Amino acid sequence: MTNNATKTPEKVVQEFASFGVSVAPVEVMTSSIAAASYLEAKGLRGSKVYVVGMDSLAHELQRRAGVETFGAQADTGKSREDVQRELGAAMDPPVESVKAVVVGADFEIGYYKLCRAANYLWQNPDCLFVATNPDPRAKVGVRGIGCAAGCLVAAPAT
Repeated sequence: MTNNATKTPEKVVQEFASFGVSVAPVEVMTSSIAAASYLEAKGLRGSKVYVVGMDSLAHELQRRAGVETFGAQADTGKSREDVQRELGAAMDPPVESVKAVVVGADFEIGYYKLCRAANYLWQNPDCLFVATNPDPRAKVGVRGIGCAAGCLVAAPAT
C-alpha cells in the first residue's frame, strides 16, 4: 500500500523487484486506485474529471473508474496569460459538466493547474473535491523534504 499517486501498480511492482521482493500488481494498492474506487462508488463512470497530478493518476482513474479525465500533464507549462485567456470567460469543458477535481502529487505543478482546479470547484458547488493524500511533505534524499500532495490540495481548497 502506498499513498503515492504518481506510480502505477506495475511501477510499484518493478520497485519491489529491484529490492528482491516479488509481488503481483493485484497486490498493490495506491492512492490513485483508492481515488478511482471512490469516484466509481459515487457513480461518476463516464463523467468528466479534472486532474491535478501526473498522467499515471489520470490513467488509473480512467482505467478503474471509467471517467473521462483531462488536465494532468497536458496542462503543464501553461502561464498566467493562459489563465486569463482560458479561465476568464467560459471554461472548456463547461464548469457544470465537470463532476470532480482530483488532486495528487504533481512534479510539474503550476499556477494554471491550481487556478483551473479552483475555478471548477468554486463555480460548481456540486463538483467533488478528491485528494489522493493530505501529506504536506515527502522525504527527498537523506536529509531533505519536498512538497507533497497535501500542499497542492490546500491551494484550490482555499
